[in-house]
Amino acid sequence: MNRNLKQQLLVYVSNCRISAYLMQNTAKKIVDEPQQKIVKQHSALHYQAAFSLTELMVTVALLAVLATIAVPSTDQVQRYYERVKVERITQQMLQEGRNTGFLLRQRIIICGSRYGTQCSSAEWQQGMLMFHDVNLDNVYSPELDTVLRFEPLNLKYGTWQWIGGAKFKSFVRFEHTSGMPHASFGSFHYCDFEQQHPFKLVMRNTGVSRKDNKDVSC
Repeated sequence: MNRNLKQQLLVYVSNCRISAYLMQNTAKKIVDEPQQKIVKQHSALHYQAAFSLTELMVTVALLAVLATIAVPSTDQVQRYYERVKVERITQQMLQEGRNTGFLLRQRIIICGSRYGTQCSSAEWQQGMLMFHDVNLDNVYSPELDTVLRFEPLNLKYGTWQWIGGAKFKSFVRFEHTSGMPHASFGSFHYCDFEQQHPFKLVMRNTGVSRKDNKDVSC
């Protein structure tokens, strides 16, 4: 009787130990598995977010190619806008000079000027000055004449010059009696340094100008 009881007790103790071991392992798995999954997911995300040396080199090479393509395109756009700007400003100043001379009965002169303080036939591409020639001497006098408009040009991709008639070669003059460019016929010539898009603005005896791409003096 005692022997059987001892065997039963030993079996019971063994079963308890086995049960405790299994419970311990199960609890450990429950705690460790989520942590392992988090670590694996973090490692995967870290790997996906990183770039290899090869990928970086390919990216840099593509950026260099795109930059090489974009620079000439940007340069052509800037050249185009320079031509448009100089044509637009000149057309506006010619029209304003004609209208002002006719309506206000004033002699209006347009000349080349770098800073708007004096006239120079060599400074058309730096800027254009329009003033009321009060004393009718065809010369800008800061103490007497009135500046009506000054437009700095500072051309970068071409030259801009006025080629006048025999009498007034260095400036455009609108008469105070009629607003017409009396004896001040001629044309403005734009010559880009690449010689691809030269043009000229021809001023008629009525003071109206037209654009022409033929026989441009460059």
